[in-house]
Amino acid sequence: MYALMLGQNAVHGAMAGYTNFSAGLCNNRSVYLPIQELLKRSPRNIRPDGRTIERVLAVTGQPLKQEGVEEQKK
Repeated sequence: MYALMLGQNAVHGAMAGYTNFSAGLCNNRSVYLPIQELLKRSPRNIRPDGRTIERVLAVTGQPLKQEGVEEQKK
């Protein structure tokens, strides 16, 4: 039931025009959480050039390198 509720809330938020958010539950209420705030408080970090991100990109069919990323690093 929880996964169903999260999925429905994510779709409702997207259809309402919200972007860069994640659906969640806070104090028994459905909320939209800004992804940037979630990342700030996350105890985990993923290296942008590590194996984990390469696996995620491969599974989702995304290109391994984005245009302009190399230029930003220099």
